Amino acid sequence: MPCCRISTVSPHQAPGAPQRTQLVGRWDEGRGGSPGALEGPHEDVASRRTNLTGLHVRCLSLESQPSIFTEKVGNRTVKISGWMADLWEEIRVLSNFTYTCRTPLDGEWGAPKARAGEWSGMVGELDQRTSDVIVAPLDHTQARSRVVDYCMGIQMSGYHLVLRRPDNNESAWTSFTREFQWQVWLVVGFTLLVSSFVFYATGKSPFEGETVSLGDAFLLVFGSLCAQSTSLQLSSSSSRIAFVTIYLNTMLLYAFYTCFIISHLAVTAYSHPFNTLQELYEKRDEYDFGFVKGISVEGSFKLAPDGLYKDVWRDMVEPKYGSLVRSDDEGIRRVLAGRYVHLMYGKKFQFKYAHDCDLMILPMKYMTIATTFAVQKGSPLRRIFTYHLMRLRDTGIFQRHWRRWRPRPSSCDAQKSLQAFTLNNLMTAFLALIVLAIAAFLTLAFERLTSRCRGLVRDVDLVATVETNTSWTRLHNQLSRMTLDVFKVQTTFTTTFIRKAREEKGKKKKGEEKGDVETGKRGARIWNVEESGRKRKMIAPEIEEERVVAKKTEEKEEDVIEEMIEGNERDEVAELEEAGLRKIATIKLNSGMSDKFNLPDIY
Repeated sequence: MPCCRISTVSPHQAPGAPQRTQLVGRWDEGRGGSPGALEGPHEDVASRRTNLTGLHVRCLSLESQPSIFTEKVGNRTVKISGWMADLWEEIRVLSNFTYTCRTPLDGEWGAPKARAGEWSGMVGELDQRTSDVIVAPLDHTQARSRVVDYCMGIQMSGYHLVLRRPDNNESAWTSFTREFQWQVWLVVGFTLLVSSFVFYATGKSPFEGETVSLGDAFLLVFGSLCAQSTSLQLSSSSSRIAFVTIYLNTMLLYAFYTCFIISHLAVTAYSHPFNTLQELYEKRDEYDFGFVKGISVEGSFKLAPDGLYKDVWRDMVEPKYGSLVRSDDEGIRRVLAGRYVHLMYGKKFQFKYAHDCDLMILPMKYMTIATTFAVQKGSPLRRIFTYHLMRLRDTGIFQRHWRRWRPRPSSCDAQKSLQAFTLNNLMTAFLALIVLAIAAFLTLAFERLTSRCRGLVRDVDLVATVETNTSWTRLHNQLSRMTLDVFKVQTTFTTTFIRKAREEKGKKKKGEEKGDVETGKRGARIWNVEESGRKRKMIAPEIEEERVVAKKTEEKEEDVIEEMIEGNERDEVAELEEAGLRKIATIKLNSGMSDKFNLPDIY
């Protein structure tokens, strides 16, 4: 029975190699001369492409650790190693081909250009068919799939924000305040004021024995926040209820605060200035943002229809497009140099840069997509490479190579042992102590200045009072002296009047004596004269005695008046000395008694 064998010729083999055919099916004649059934191959066609007879493949590659490491060996020719390079070597051995890898002319991965349909980097060269395959973790995007074909996905990649780790000095000022958010601190302050007023109001109860001022109530509530008690003896029920309520509230606040601050000081922790791309966009005036020019991320931001990616591209990337970095190394240098945030492949950071404790990576992942090899659009090599990649995955070769190259955990965030507190940890406490000490000294200076000003005003008032009192005392003394002078005049007048009256009476009697003589009785006249002489002798001592009595009375009056003046002045001096103004009292004494002690009058 005649039959027909069907063979295929492999088009994927090295130039000049002998033509190789392979039996793929059999076609036998049917009964009665009818056509028979064609028996074709049941396995995948790629499974029969196990030998490419040394076909030479042109590959493009860029370094992306740990997937691909490149080592320059010639003019743009590189030797590759790494996790994906090991998989590529496994495929080469299974398929029996050779290859040569080089880097793209512009050093980019591949992004759409301004002119429609044109691409840069490795994707552009593959589209122009100057290379056969891209051996690198190329992101699988919808835009790129229009110009190249992707093999089976090898791994899922995600991009993370990388920034400079905050310095401890930046958080030293908030070591004792970041335990609560600012809203909580506002509530604590409001509670302190309200509790102080409530405790002050309850102290006005008629059943309360001890009255508390508003300032003391504030200090009591503030002390309760610091876990301090009080010596007050509360007797009213309202004060006791307010006291218990305040202390229960402050006890809870104190417990929460101390628990957090103990853990914060014992464990080194860093606060992130932001945690998401949205928060970074809100701080776009403070930070710059970028990524490697030409990677798939550029197309994701540039071609985004709307939303956060579009806003970031318009406000943060497009105005500074010319300053985009050419490599992740350059981006990391910019991160360490200033306030710059770099978006990069997470596994590459963990492998290459995680040991640098001045850097940190945020956990949020963006643009999680598959990465794999890519070939020319419509190339039959895609099915062959995909078939072998599936076999390598199913047999565990993927995991074996990954364990060899996977990044080791970073030790920057791990605390090996307890560390002693540094000045940065306690900076806020010492700062508060210094500020409050300065405030206390300034308050003391203000109090002394205020007291001195009040003292000067009081001294001026006292001096004015002393001057007024001195003037009144002088007037009183002058009036007293005038009274004394009047008394002297009155006494003199009285004495003179009495003397004149007695003289007149004497003259009258003398005239009577003369009348007796004229009567011719000599004996009687002599008797009368002698008698009159005796009487005058008797009257003269009485007049002298009256003069002495009047003089003594005058001297007593002068002494009384002087004693009154001195008594008034000494009483005022005593009052001034009791007030502590001895100098003014001395001046007052000297001023008021200058006439008595012959002292100069300073007024």
